[in-house]
Amino acid sequence: MGIECLNPAYDKIVKSGLNKKILEKGHLISYEILLHRSIYFENCEEFFNREKELFLNPNRKISSQSETSRKILGLEKKFNENYIWNPDEFGKLLIKYPSFLGKVVLGEEIYNYEKFGFSNQRSLEESITSFCIGEREIFSSSRTEDFWRTGNLKKCVNLNMHGDLYALQTNVFGKSRIENTLFGKIEVFEIYKEDAESSGISAHQDWSEFLLATLKYAGDLGKKDLPEIKNWRNFLEGLGGGRGTATSEAMFGTNFSEWELESLMEIPILSDKIEKLEKFPLTTSNRETSSYPYLSENKLFYLKENESGNISLEKFSHIYKDKKFSKVLEYSEEDLIPLLSAIYKYFARDKGKMTKILDYFNQV
Repeated sequence: MGIECLNPAYDKIVKSGLNKKILEKGHLISYEILLHRSIYFENCEEFFNREKELFLNPNRKISSQSETSRKILGLEKKFNENYIWNPDEFGKLLIKYPSFLGKVVLGEEIYNYEKFGFSNQRSLEESITSFCIGEREIFSSSRTEDFWRTGNLKKCVNLNMHGDLYALQTNVFGKSRIENTLFGKIEVFEIYKEDAESSGISAHQDWSEFLLATLKYAGDLGKKDLPEIKNWRNFLEGLGGGRGTATSEAMFGTNFSEWELESLMEIPILSDKIEKLEKFPLTTSNRETSSYPYLSENKLFYLKENESGNISLEKFSHIYKDKKFSKVLEYSEEDLIPLLSAIYKYFARDKGKMTKILDYFNQV
């Protein structure tokens, strides 16, 4: 789970354009520092020597510059005492000493925090560091996952090398308030969280049910004729096409018959608009657990069985008697386009099934 950049800090980073400055340092941050879990990067001698010269200067006065150098050298000392192989633990070390990535990204501009909309240097450094760690997927050139934010939730749809689906959400809510101080009004806000609350689903090597649930949700919203659905081929082409997997199904397809297609499309989805099920509902499954897409309150939820859950499905069928469920995913209308985008790109394993499902949906 690691470090997550919470919404107030994330919004400030994007609004100030700092995300672009961070991207400019993409290779250095993602590859040399985060991937290798090291504070030493190519030509870093000059970086650390400059901090040492400033801090060890006998004529120095205590200043923002000297304090920043002290903190960066403190990180170096801590890092050299004990090498950290675990990525999450390395992230926690960096967030404890945020001056390091702050200086890597901004150099001497780190002292001009007000220019970027921050009230102090520490909040700027922590925001940059938590963004670099929590949003590190932006550095990836061979993308197999999509991330986006709606409200207080960060959404992720991921394709693994075997064609499995992982759909996750993480709570990135952060409190923010305005305080009156001797220097005027300042914004005080939560910047990052360690081990943020996360939940989701997975499906074993077939994205068909996940796609169908999303299409049924679009239909429930009255959005069946969206250009992204009606003209899905053009939409996918604009996304750069689909991503493949090194599997026989991806190369040669499967024997997915018309009868199987019709049977799939007729599977009902759980909805608060129906009282009783005549057929077993749409599910997404891996080898161990199942999740149930559920339409309610103009949203698409995914439910998982949970002893401490607060949702009952008993009204739909006696098979759910004495069972409780919890919401593990939540999609709103705002999520529809990024969700379709991710599914179209990463659908696995047999993309021919996606074509048949979309064409059938657009005909009925």
